[in-house]
Amino acid sequence: MSPRLWTHRASPWITLLVAAVGLGVVWLLRTSLSPRVEGDFFFSESDPQLQTSQRINDTYPSSPQIILRVARLQGEEDSYEDRIEALTDELLEIEGVVGGYSITTDNPEGSPLFS
Repeated sequence: MSPRLWTHRASPWITLLVAAVGLGVVWLLRTSLSPRVEGDFFFSESDPQLQTSQRINDTYPSSPQIILRVARLQGEEDSYEDRIEALTDELLEIEGVVGGYSITTDNPEGSPLFS
């Protein structure tokens, strides 16, 4: 190499740039850039909000609730209520279903859905 290249006034900056690019390439080759999704990826066990939610769930356990809204698209009012009654009976026969409210079995104004 020519001694003139090393004595040029920009040579320290070029050397620094080459060293930085070289270190960057080494870092990219040695580091895994694939994401790791672990158990606490979204919520850490030490998160105060999660701990509070866990305590509330432990204190006041509840079962899941599913709400079905069925609309009458066409037909007679009586046949609509018959179809709702058949649907209610079929849903109540499913294992694990504890109870249900329906316009055919209960007064809708007394149900928890309207309170």
